[in-house]
Formats: sequence, C-alpha cells, structure tokens
Amino acid sequence: MISTRLEQRNNNFQKLPDYSKLLQRRDEGAVELRKKKRTENALKKRALLSTEALEVSSTVIEGSREVMNVFYSPSLLQTCPALGSFDIPPNDKTLMIFNLIKQPQSPDILKELMSLLRKILSADQNPPLAEAVKSGVSNVLIELLRTASLDIRLEAAWCITNLAYSPKETTDLLVEQGAAHALLENLDSDSLALVELCVWGLGNIASNSIEDRDLIIKLKGVKKLCRICDKNISMGLMANIAWVISCLTMLKPSPNPELFYGVLDYLPMLFQTNNEFIIEDSCKILVFLSDGSPGQIEEVVNTGLLPRITELLTYPVIDVQYSALKILGNVAAGNDSQTEYVISLGFLDKIGAMLTQKKKTEMRKEVLWTLSNILAGTLAQTKMIIGKPYFRDIVNLMKDPNLSIKKEAIWAVVNATYCKDADTILSLLQFPVLEYLVDSFEIEDIKLHSVVISAIDNILKAGEKKKENGRNIAAAKFEELGGIDIFEEILRRRGREGNPKLNKILEEFYGIGEENNEVEMMTDVPEHFMFT
Repeated sequence: MISTRLEQRNNNFQKLPDYSKLLQRRDEGAVELRKKKRTENALKKRALLSTEALEVSSTVIEGSREVMNVFYSPSLLQTCPALGSFDIPPNDKTLMIFNLIKQPQSPDILKELMSLLRKILSADQNPPLAEAVKSGVSNVLIELLRTASLDIRLEAAWCITNLAYSPKETTDLLVEQGAAHALLENLDSDSLALVELCVWGLGNIASNSIEDRDLIIKLKGVKKLCRICDKNISMGLMANIAWVISCLTMLKPSPNPELFYGVLDYLPMLFQTNNEFIIEDSCKILVFLSDGSPGQIEEVVNTGLLPRITELLTYPVIDVQYSALKILGNVAAGNDSQTEYVISLGFLDKIGAMLTQKKKTEMRKEVLWTLSNILAGTLAQTKMIIGKPYFRDIVNLMKDPNLSIKKEAIWAVVNATYCKDADTILSLLQFPVLEYLVDSFEIEDIKLHSVVISAIDNILKAGEKKKENGRNIAAAKFEELGGIDIFEEILRRRGREGNPKLNKILEEFYGIGEENNEVEMMTDVPEHFMFT
C-alpha cells in the first residue's frame, strides 16, 4: 500500500527541470548563434529551451506568441480559473501570469508561475521580453533572485538572462532596476547551475552598451568571474566565463586594460582546452590585452602563452587564426626584444601563406601591418623579411586591386627603406619596388604620397652612397620611370613651398632648381589628383 502511494505521488509530482541538462541543451542550441562571429560589438545570446525539456500534458494551452504544451495545476486554476479557458487570447493569459507573479503567492503557486514565465520568455518566436520589463515583472524577478529559495532563483536567473537579450532600451531599463547587481551577487553561489545562468545574463548586459559594461567592471565583475574558475566547473561554464570577459573588452572606447591583468593568471588554463569557443574568446581577450605599451605587452609575454598562440596560426577556424595573428602582431609592434621573441617562435615562417588568402582581406591586411612593423625594426629584422620568399608577394600586393591591401603593402615596403643600410635598401631594386612606388601616385591619398616621396628619397640616397662607375643607378631608374615628371606635376599643383622634400630631391639628384626650371603653380585644382 505504502509503496503504491509513493509511486503515485512521484508520478504526479511536478519536478523542477534538470538545469544541468537544460544548460547543456541550451549550449547546443546556441552553437549556431555563436558561429555568427562578433566583430566590434559582442553578440547577445538567448537561453533557449528544448521542447524535450518542457513538462507536457495532454492539455494544450496556447502560450503568449506560440503554441506551447503547458500543464496548469488544479491549485493554479483555482487561483486563476481564466487560465484554463480556451476562449481567452494567449496574450491575455501572458498578462494574467505577469500580474499573478507580481502578487503575493504561496511557494507552490509561485514556483509554478515562475516555471511558466521561464517557458514564455524562452519561446522560439517573439517572446514578450519588453512587455515583461515594462510591466514590472522584472522587478519581482530581481528581488526573487536575491531572496528566494534556490529553485525559484534558478527560474528567476533564467528569465533575467533572456530579458537581458532584449534591445538596448529594454536592457537599459532592466539594468536600472538592478539586474546586474543581483546577477553578480549570485556568482558566489554553491549552485553552479545558478552561477552559469548569472554569468550568461551578465554577458548579455556587458554586450548591451558601454555604460552597462563599465558598471559590471566597476562592480568587480572581472575578478568575480575569474574566481569562479578556481572551482571544479564544467566546460560550458568555462566557455561562458571566457565569452563574458571577452564581451567586457570589445566595445569602444576600450576599458582600462590594467583592470583585466588578473585574467592573465587564468588564460593558460583556458588555452589548455580544446573547446573552439573558449579558445576563440580567450584569443579576443589577449588581442585586447596585447594592444598597448611595451609594459602592457610584457604582461602578455610573461603568461608564456605566445608559443601556444603561434600554434593557433594554423588552427582550423579562420577567426582563431586571425585573432592569433593580431596578438602576435601587437607583440611584434612592441620593443625590439619583444619583436625578437615573436620572431624566435617561428612566426615569420608561418604567416607567409596568409598573404595569399584572398578570401580573407582583413587577414592579409593584418599580415601586412605586422610585417610592416617588423620591417621598421632593426636592420637584422628588415633583412630577414626581405630574404623571405614571400617578400616578393608583399611587393606584388603593391598592385593589388583591393585598395586597402595595396596601401598596406606600400607602407610595408616604405618602412623597409628606413633601415639606414644602403646595400639593404638597394637590394629592394631586385623587385619592381621603385616601379610600384611611382605607380602609387595614382592613388588619391596625399598622406600616402608623402611617405612614398620619403621612401624614394631614401632609395635615391642609398644609390648615391653606392654609385656604380660614378652613376647613381637608383636615380637613373627613377628618371626612366617618369618620376621627375610626376614630381614636377605635384609641384605645379601644390606649389614649391609646401613640398620642400620634392625640391630637395630634384635639386640634389637631378640639378633641377627653382632658378633654372621655373614651375608655375596651377590654381583652382583639386587637392587630390591622379596621374595617368
């Protein structure tokens, strides 16, 4: 008798969902969302419910905006009989649930209402997120997250996470009501399921605006997130922590990087995983932390992670490759010893192939930017890159159809002319460098013209130091390419007073001075121009 009664009781008992399984399904459902890559702005994520995880019964009631399988207990129907009516529109029933939650209820009724609200806010299509916040339901959820029992707090955290997925103005209101504070307070909970929901909600808030991001940082959110990693946590929770911290670094203007130095102690653990999302978000954090002064870069170097980052240049996910490239490029842009360290990792041998990845323009631009910085380094570093087989690819990209790629390649070659070694500079002429520098005046960019003129000056000076049979080979070649005519045309358009370097080049290498070659300045001409 007793065993039969216990069995019947268990069959009728409405259990709280297994949050560990729901979180796993949620993570699986979010994979496609995560694959929509974030650039400058982070991506908010919804906590989606699997239909398999919902408690269902033979009674089918329409939800607020879609058909949902929902079981209303007799106690709830006694409290609000209208919920059992098929004649009342779904939206009206949603409002009834909102109003019931805002009123004092017994623990059992409140638990059932919270479960219903979670399902409504987790609907696949158009959940009433803004309505829930504007109606004041979110105020109740925030208070419950602070004071209620664990099962109710789990439901409240799930709901707040989805409410934080709302458009900016709705999330702003949610934060004004205290959502960020309540979520952060629960990061110390012994329930890792609750912690993970709160972490997710904080990620949505951090992605919402600079003000919300700064609030989380001000409330020591970074430190609290890192402290979670000291526990024995799941891969899913670790992935969400990495995601949230990356969200805190992504909006511009960037926050103070010193507030994130504590994250560096945990990044080695994150990079030990084989989880694509953890690695991707951890790389984004390192991109942020490596983009600064040599002192800031040294903090990144001291993690010992750069050999691992170098390996990621061949990672099967292109966005991870791109982030790894940016990290190493940032470090290479530091002082000479930091640049040498990156080179010692075999970096220069790995990035050559990236120059020809035509489907990823940003990747090629980043490679050129990095190589440009190294070419502006020591003489040994400059000679090393000029000696690489792919230096010819850099030169050829000076004629690339993509203007942004072309400019980056020109800048890289220009930097190579500043090495202060005549032989190294003249070694550039084994490639069509001078030809392409002359051609670059076709680009309407006065700033670019200025650096190209300086590069030509450097080449001509190197030729003067290394004359062959008393002849400046570089100067002769420049004249053959029509360089003198181009310089004189620039003088006509802009005037001699604004172009002292041009005057000096023409006079020093070709004996063309103002006194023997009067050039009249043209008036009423555009500032930008092209030579054909």
